[in-house]
Amino acid sequence: MKKKIIGISIIALLLIAILFATFNSDLGVNAMEKINANYPDNIIIFDDIAEQSEGDDLPEPRVFIPPSEESIKLTMEQVQAFDCETVEDVPVSECEALVALYASTNGSAWTNNTNWLQSTTVGDWYGVSVTASYNGPTILSLSGNNLVGTIPPEIENLSDLKSLILSKNFLTGYIPSGIFNLVNLLRINLSDNLLTGTIPPEFGNGDYVAINLGSNLFTGQIPAELGEAQSLQYLNLSDNQLTGTIPAEIGQLWYLYTLNIANNKIEGVVPQSLTNLSRLRQGTDFGYNRLNVPQEEPVHSFLNTKDPDWYLTQAIQKPIPCVSGGEIISRNGRVKIAVPAGACNGVLELMLAPLMKPSQAYEPMFWARNSFELSAWDERGPVTQFPKPLNFTLYYSDGGIGTAPENFLTIEMVDEEDIVWRDAVGTCPDGEYTRNFDDNWVRLPVCHLTEFGLFNHRPETPLRLYIPMGFN
Repeated sequence: MKKKIIGISIIALLLIAILFATFNSDLGVNAMEKINANYPDNIIIFDDIAEQSEGDDLPEPRVFIPPSEESIKLTMEQVQAFDCETVEDVPVSECEALVALYASTNGSAWTNNTNWLQSTTVGDWYGVSVTASYNGPTILSLSGNNLVGTIPPEIENLSDLKSLILSKNFLTGYIPSGIFNLVNLLRINLSDNLLTGTIPPEFGNGDYVAINLGSNLFTGQIPAELGEAQSLQYLNLSDNQLTGTIPAEIGQLWYLYTLNIANNKIEGVVPQSLTNLSRLRQGTDFGYNRLNVPQEEPVHSFLNTKDPDWYLTQAIQKPIPCVSGGEIISRNGRVKIAVPAGACNGVLELMLAPLMKPSQAYEPMFWARNSFELSAWDERGPVTQFPKPLNFTLYYSDGGIGTAPENFLTIEMVDEEDIVWRDAVGTCPDGEYTRNFDDNWVRLPVCHLTEFGLFNHRPETPLRLYIPMGFN
């Protein structure tokens, strides 16, 4: 068995090593620069951003540092040298599961790896709790510990595990199916990582009390099977890329006191069955989606009670007759987009979707808490470029723009090619800002659609103009 775990561990470490070597090879220099600039720190991960007021300082985003060759080599040596047959307090198979996690996430470079693969008492390893009345670890808590890699399939051998907390790391890949063989697992927190794929429906088969998958890269729909997790009290699926509608089966989670699905692309009607969730309280959040506004009663009143501002940040869609032009305004009134007559042909559909936070790293700029995606289409398909400028007006508050003066505020856009922020003043010829310091707004003509945000530039920030392809 030791040979097997060493073999698997070496493969995992070699994959990390190959990835790192590719980044640093002559052929991989450009890729390395782009990934260092945009992955994974392009996913801005804040703690409880929705709970902060506009006067609070935002925490610094976590920064990804690629593993060094030295750390990869050290991890490999440690894994090869350690023998789980010598451990005294847990079965060999459970020790090997922890060693596999250490190997697949480059344990030598963890922020804290005290006693890992050093002590023969696993209960002394940082983040591992072993209870005398159980055979193996009951708690594995390694939040914010610089785990870089994947969750290994051997995790299923931690048969007595009750709490798995691997949040605020840099975990990638899918959730391994073996996790759902952990029949004693009650709490799972994999939030603030870079996990992908769909949310496994197998979560509905467990006796989970808390599931936190927020701030990852999950796609697809909320599985209806989650409604079978009858013991669930806390469910956080926020800040992913989920689509579709809320399944009616979620209304069967009678004991749920927190439901957070904010900052996704969930749309349509909220099922009336959710009004059965009378225990919902603080932390419940339906904001920053594409839900219908208003909802039918009694759902509308229920949402107003459980999440009073839910409707203010829902996306809004509006048809604009191109012959006359028109205007679309966000539900919270912080963004106004004016389309002039003759800027398009036929009827233009506009969708303005507020964002809870920018999708890309923006340091050293200061985010003025106003971000959104703007998309448009007509009968021929998507429209991203306009011959006549659309007029953008973005509003801000005095306490939410940082320390730089108001005249440094700019409307930034995501350059889809380089995945960086550019000053949107360059999207139209002769673009120029208009500012109203009394009413706290900034206006700019814009000719290209993407994600936008309002930022305050420190004076030393270099100018980054967007140049349309036709002007390159």
